[in-house]
Amino acid sequence: QIQELQLNRLKDILSLAKSNSSWHSSRLKDVDVSSFEISDLSKLPSMTKLDLMNNWDDIVTDHNLKLKMTDHAFDKREEHLVFLDKYHFWASGGSTGTRGLFVWSTDDYAHFAAGTLRQRVADMKSDEKSKDPLIKAVVVARDRIHMSNYLWGLKFIKNMQIHELSVSRSIKEIVASLNKIQPDHIECFSSVMVGLAHEQKAGRLNINPL
Repeated sequence: QIQELQLNRLKDILSLAKSNSSWHSSRLKDVDVSSFEISDLSKLPSMTKLDLMNNWDDIVTDHNLKLKMTDHAFDKREEHLVFLDKYHFWASGGSTGTRGLFVWSTDDYAHFAAGTLRQRVADMKSDEKSKDPLIKAVVVARDRIHMSNYLWGLKFIKNMQIHELSVSRSIKEIVASLNKIQPDHIECFSSVMVGLAHEQKAGRLNINPL
């Protein structure tokens, strides 16, 4: 059943791309969606972040969306940006030299968030007698438009306290905050996690997340 669901969802994506994106329609012209199988994935041409940024208007499947609509986005670092009343905008950090700009529908974002948070919700429900909120600490990028910051700025779960710590802070400051917060869960960049592991081993970080 899972494999069937995966295949059907994959075919839906391919059909949407071929029908609504001129860029994808051209590059996928030889792909027969009706007979496509999971094993054919490796045959699909890859798309890089540079491809996306150089062909943004031709790649998106809603022709009302234009890259120029996001020109002001980087000036609004503390806001959640919504376009056409249903699209959420976020960006990558640009560490590779090219900053990617991405737009998801509200439904897309809800599905992503649900997948990201499902283990946290399961942990909360595993102890039904506990009325205490789940305490989560997240180390995020400074700007709201970065994915790490954007997701946690949206409040999805009522009984969850989210403490946002900027990745631009020193490891000493982050450790001090975590010791004070005592989170049940922590989520951060892998580079920060390595530093926190060293701090825990050295005895300066004293937390016991699930």
